[in-house]
Amino acid sequence: MKLIEKLPENRKEKFKEFNRFLKDKNIYKAYYRNIYNSRGDINNSFYVNYGGNMEEFFSKCPVNLWIEQCFIWMNQPEGNAFWNNIHKIWNSKQFFLNIT
Repeated sequence: MKLIEKLPENRKEKFKEFNRFLKDKNIYKAYYRNIYNSRGDINNSFYVNYGGNMEEFFSKCPVNLWIEQCFIWMNQPEGNAFWNNIHKIWNSKQFFLNIT
C-alpha cells in the first residue's frame, strides 16, 4: 500500500502538492533518501516525535515543517544551507497559498 493511501483524507492533497514541489525542485529522491536513512537517528525530531515512521510524520507533523522536521540538514549530502533554502521556499509557498 502506498504511503498516500495511509494518510488521513485531509492530508492527501497537501502530500501530493509536497511531492510535486520536491519533483519540481529535482530533490524528490534526495528528500526521501535522507528521510529514510534518518528514521533511526535519535537526535532527529523525525525519530523523537514520530518514531521514524513516515505515516505518522506526514499525518501529524504540520505541513510547513515537513522539511524542517524530517532530518538533520547538516548530516545530509546536500548540507544545511541547501535544505534551509528549500525549507524557506516551501514555507513561502505555504504562506501565500494559506495551506499550513
